[in-house]
Amino acid sequence: MLRCSVVFLAAVLLAAAAPAWGQQKTVVDRIVAVVNTDIITAYELEDRLKPVLDQLKGRKLSPQEERQVADLRRQTLNTMIDEMLIDYEVKRFKIEVSDPEVQAEITNMLEERKMTEEEFDKQLKLRRMTRKEFHEKMRRDILKHRVLGHFVGNKVVITDSEVEKEFKARQGNYVKGKFVHLRMLLVPPGELAAKLKKQIEAKEITFAEAADKHSIGPGAGQGGDIGTLAWKDMAPEWREALAGLAKGQISQPFRVQEYEAVLLLEDVQEGEAQNFAEVKDQIYQALHQAKFEKIFTEYLQQLRSKAVIEIKE
Repeated sequence: MLRCSVVFLAAVLLAAAAPAWGQQKTVVDRIVAVVNTDIITAYELEDRLKPVLDQLKGRKLSPQEERQVADLRRQTLNTMIDEMLIDYEVKRFKIEVSDPEVQAEITNMLEERKMTEEEFDKQLKLRRMTRKEFHEKMRRDILKHRVLGHFVGNKVVITDSEVEKEFKARQGNYVKGKFVHLRMLLVPPGELAAKLKKQIEAKEITFAEAADKHSIGPGAGQGGDIGTLAWKDMAPEWREALAGLAKGQISQPFRVQEYEAVLLLEDVQEGEAQNFAEVKDQIYQALHQAKFEKIFTEYLQQLRSKAVIEIKE
């Protein structure tokens, strides 16, 4: 069975919104991109953006923010193009993934994380994802691994020394029974996240006020409060951002998909340090996933160089 490292807190289907947020506009079903002989329509792009568009209805953005979300819009279109290129490879290699296989991977993942169905649903709600959306995302992850298997074979190799080195470098991240209560700001990439962090630290605005005014992620409208999370269930980049912070401090901006996030450590319940044997497999999976993504990105670049792509946005 494929053992892919799926991170709940980084699995949001984040994308950019269209200009003129103050008014809801009818989407004209025009072509926004051509990939070889296939097309991506404006309707398909807007449908992908719908979760964010719904959050931004009636909200007036500054010119800088509009430019930032326009960048995200282009990034989302590029993601759709990449997915189309992967679909070509799936057909070329005649790869199939059945619903039972996808469900088996989800079940395996929950067992590895010792996560109940209720906790799983809580994480999905936090990420504004349905079970159906997560199921399809898992299917794509499996297909991606299988496609790359045809391309790289055994190139993704992680040695024991790499795993041990990673453990020593981030030993403080490996604890059990640790929980953190967080608030989050999620904004388009650019200077906004750093600007808001500076304003919060200068006490020009509170974190809650900044989240309610600017955030387009979970907790918006509730001061950015995303509740209490188990440290073990958090993505590595989240744990890295929180490392060394004391209660009441905020993190440096970091990337969550195409967005920039800032976290406020509202409260922390310290846990018990884990030894190397307890986390060896976990570290291996994280390192394997990182190396896999690097090789897969290179593979996508090759596919793009061979494809005929025309963006009409």
